[in-house]
Amino acid sequence: MKINTSISLENICVILALVGSVVLAFGSMKADVRIIQDQVERKADKELIEYKFEVIMGEIAEIKEMLNKGK
Repeated sequence: MKINTSISLENICVILALVGSVVLAFGSMKADVRIIQDQVERKADKELIEYKFEVIMGEIAEIKEMLNKGK
């Protein structure tokens, strides 16, 4: 069996299509990674805000106790 090693227009089109699909796949993965990173950062910010809120609520409770003892 003889293999045709000549470069034809069809071969060039196939190679360009493969390269294009690989580029699109990597671009899509990079965008997905960015989205996941943003979600993780938002979740971390939310946890920090919740912790600060708990601390503030604890301080308010202490202030209320001090005011009630002063009366």
